[in-house]
Amino acid sequence: MKYPFLVENVKDMLKDMNLEKYQKHHNFHILKVEDHIGEINNYSNIISKHIFEISYGANYDLEMSVDNTNYNTKEGHLTFLAPGQSFYMDIPEGDPSTKKGKGIAYLVFFTSDFLPLGPTDYSIIQKFPYFNRHSSPIYFIKGKVERLCIEYLKKIYQEFQKLDENNIEIIRSYLIILLYEIKRLLEEKIIQNTKVSRAEEITFLFENLLKITSKKRQKIHFYANKLNVSSVYLAECVRKTTGNSPKKIITEYVIMEAKSLLINSTNSIEQIGETLGFDEVSNFTNYFKKNTGLTPNGFKKSE
Repeated sequence: MKYPFLVENVKDMLKDMNLEKYQKHHNFHILKVEDHIGEINNYSNIISKHIFEISYGANYDLEMSVDNTNYNTKEGHLTFLAPGQSFYMDIPEGDPSTKKGKGIAYLVFFTSDFLPLGPTDYSIIQKFPYFNRHSSPIYFIKGKVERLCIEYLKKIYQEFQKLDENNIEIIRSYLIILLYEIKRLLEEKIIQNTKVSRAEEITFLFENLLKITSKKRQKIHFYANKLNVSSVYLAECVRKTTGNSPKKIITEYVIMEAKSLLINSTNSIEQIGETLGFDEVSNFTNYFKKNTGLTPNGFKKSE
């Protein structure tokens, strides 16, 4: 596996995959993997700065690695990646499942700019639980759920082949519907990652709780009480799953929300600090600089 390559945008993503000649839009792309066997770089190991990815696959002897966790499955599955996660994919040339016409896989790339769901990456991450950055990104699907996903992906792909201004709006609408359909199915427990451990399940619930908590910079026992587990057990689960402490993940989300507010809010630095739970603007400034290397004002100017 080669060293992860940081990509800034969809163009760079396609270039690293050796598919740049197929680019049609600056912040959205969908490809059907079986149409590019032999073209796609077999060892793409990518970290995207602002790109979300949805992939679907079935009947492929496909090797994937997300944040150094390996997956190999021929079952129907959906994978969700948020910006900042590393993704490695190995598609064997001449995969026999492809020759038989049974293998099918779609890759969808989009940025937060493409969807009217919020102005920043954090808006999308906060809205959809399957874009958690520290939980298993893969969901195994079958039956009606799998047919539903294939139907929308097929529609998006077909519209993308004849791209114009009208098609873009249709694609955008289909993608939004698909995202919310999957969210509803997940919330109703119609789909779930049945192969996760108890520690991974607790980490998933912790991360979702963290995303919807308005003032995230709480003590660990605050989240443990909400999840009806002990602070020690929560810490054990999170560290076992992610290699990080709950405190570090809390800090990550506080900074993520802070950046979102600094970029898009018209509020003052002091008001943003108060929103995030800081009593003094100096405490917010010091906290932000310690974890980013920039002051809030410095970050705002750089963006």
